[in-house]
Amino acid sequence: EIAKNELIIKGVFLNPNTFSRAIHLIGNKNINLRSLITHEFSLNNIHKAMEIFKKGKAIKILINME
Repeated sequence: EIAKNELIIKGVFLNPNTFSRAIHLIGNKNINLRSLITHEFSLNNIHKAMEIFKKGKAIKILINME
């Protein structure tokens, strides 16, 4: 399936016991996740969002579905 569908598999290293801590910090609003959004587009402008993504010029792109 991997070769047939030309899938790319990436691995990551996670520190143990950090997921629950991160959820706690986010839930208590100790971390402002909104600050990670570098670009915001409407669904009509998704092509512009993809251009910025492909150029590596964004950390997080938000597509507004409204």
